Amino acid sequence: MKFNSLYFGITLIILSFIGTLYSIYYFVFTIPIFILGCIIIIFSKIKIIYKILIILLPLLLFSPVNSLKLELYSHLTRKEFIISKNYSGPVRIVFEEKCGQNIDNKTYQIPNDGVLILSVKDDGAINHHYFYLDKDGKKIIIPEAEIISSRKPVPSLLSLGYGYTEMTDIKYYDFYIYNGDSIRYNFFASNPKLDSITRESLIRCRKK
Repeated sequence: MKFNSLYFGITLIILSFIGTLYSIYYFVFTIPIFILGCIIIIFSKIKIIYKILIILLPLLLFSPVNSLKLELYSHLTRKEFIISKNYSGPVRIVFEEKCGQNIDNKTYQIPNDGVLILSVKDDGAINHHYFYLDKDGKKIIIPEAEIISSRKPVPSLLSLGYGYTEMTDIKYYDFYIYNGDSIRYNFFASNPKLDSITRESLIRCRKK
């Protein structure tokens, strides 16, 4: 089959669009892919109007499609996560472990080590809300901040999405609680310390 650079460029643009739509935090990967796709389209042998449409269409569609996605997410089952007061650091939620928690009211307490193991299925979308508890038991919401923002509210939450770990047989979601401390976390790679804690927590859980 003859290689078609036009279709390859369109494919790259579509993949970058889907990747960014899935998680804005993948932009460091999707933007180069999008730029490469645009370069291929620019040098392809089609009319300039088609080149402009192919490149601009995903940019014009991103905002309304992303808004629609967030609206759909808001109708999914709400999950609340309670985090120890003043906790600062990475948190991992492990899904679909038979030994894990299964709480009907959709409220979960994050352990002090930052690893929560659940038996519930990951629904593939996020309608998560995060809170500290004050001394009177009142919920204090932890707002979400953009990973690229230079100004982050204290406290705030940085959503890392689904990442890579040596334990490829688990399904998990990572985020980071920022409470004013310096962030020492590799956002786009494995965290050996967190992986080690996860491994130990899973061993204890599966022995129950």
